[in-house]
Amino acid sequence: MISDLKTREIPFFSPLAIILLLGAVLYLQHVYVPGFFHDGYLYAALGKHAALKGHWLVPFMSETEYSKFAEHPPFFFMVEGVFFSLFGPSFLTARLFAGLWGLLLLWSTFKLAKRFYDENFAFVATFLLALMPFLIKKVRFPNLDIPLSFCFVLCFYYFLRIIETRRNAHYLKFSFFLGLALLLKGIPAAFILLAIFIFVLLEKNLRGFLIDGKAWAAILLSFVLFALWPIALWINGDFSIFQQWFERQFFSTIMKARGQQEFEFFSYFTHLLKYSGPWLILGCLGIIRRPYNRATKLSMIAFCSMLFCLSLMKWKYSHYLLPVYPALCIVATTFLYPFVKEKILLYKNGVFLLVIAGALTFAIFPIGAQSDRDRSLIEMTQALPRLAKSRDFILVDNAYEYWAWANYLSFVYDANPRMTSAMDVQKSFEQFPEGIYFIKRPLFDQIKNLAPQKLVRVYFMERDDIVVLGPDHLAFP
Repeated sequence: MISDLKTREIPFFSPLAIILLLGAVLYLQHVYVPGFFHDGYLYAALGKHAALKGHWLVPFMSETEYSKFAEHPPFFFMVEGVFFSLFGPSFLTARLFAGLWGLLLLWSTFKLAKRFYDENFAFVATFLLALMPFLIKKVRFPNLDIPLSFCFVLCFYYFLRIIETRRNAHYLKFSFFLGLALLLKGIPAAFILLAIFIFVLLEKNLRGFLIDGKAWAAILLSFVLFALWPIALWINGDFSIFQQWFERQFFSTIMKARGQQEFEFFSYFTHLLKYSGPWLILGCLGIIRRPYNRATKLSMIAFCSMLFCLSLMKWKYSHYLLPVYPALCIVATTFLYPFVKEKILLYKNGVFLLVIAGALTFAIFPIGAQSDRDRSLIEMTQALPRLAKSRDFILVDNAYEYWAWANYLSFVYDANPRMTSAMDVQKSFEQFPEGIYFIKRPLFDQIKNLAPQKLVRVYFMERDDIVVLGPDHLAFP
């Protein structure tokens, strides 16, 4: 058996197919489980309301929160809305949508590594990428950083192809994916151009790059693609959305760090060491290993330049690092590959068997069948589907983590979430007599006499000690 694994290919399964199967098992095994990180609820709600209510150009979550969402361009939510239009909005389809971007990221990384190294190298590099714990965590809910990483990889791929062939098609494809990166998150796409600039500078080909009219035309075309968004906003009378986006991205986040005062330069490096330590160590060993080919050099530059620039910012989010992971895995593989090359067939067949065993295990045993994230809210929505008829949901005195609560209810119920204090709850009772109120039980015992007679206790979130108050027709018979 072992000798067969060493000498025979698994029939009908290429290395890329094995990697995609591995990704499907890792990223989609819990696809039917409700519950996201709170940004996942938000992004799912924006896509849902694009599909069902027509909020394509200006994303919409609710009438009370993010009625005009200006934090990101709408491209991701448009694509998500198309997906929801085809398959319906739900936790299942939202997780499928997110997982498909993870598989596309694996495919694009394999494509780059296979073209500029070989197929076995590509297998090792994408195997490392597929197993990164932080990537597995982030690919389980809708987010913009996985698609952005996908665009990064294909931009670098077509840039390297441009160096090889100078074909017009490669310039156009580079321009297209750079434009998509801009439409996904805007300013972070500049890291693509920064890496390319440093690369041509170190290659001592800066003059050739500067006089390459096709390169400048490709970059200009990508900005024209991005400009379609503010132009469309201007035509529809919503240009202020673009102005708000630019102010928040450039001035509030980059220049003013959203009010953050502390500066920790090494926090991203520490994060990588904590969550991706073996990958980082292999990457550092790959950096000191020579000689480099162009793909290795560009990957090193992309990883180091982005890590350095992000480390200079006071305001830091761990998911900002996601686009550097494919580059890190390629550099790590340049060190690891010579040690596994001789037995690569054994490793490929072994991974395939592990994938099949993992898929069967997840199918037979309820591993990951439940999520502890927002369990109380999930149980409530399962018990009270009639709440879908309500629109005004009021959280009293921070009874629950607000944004998780608000984003969840906006996705599941199309709710208009609001917040009030214990002092103002009577005003809320008068203003929203048909509202759904979430109140901690000790506070409820103090203020229950203030509630209108038709507001009754319709549910108790025992896990969080929260009373849900609503119209009497929603109560259990």
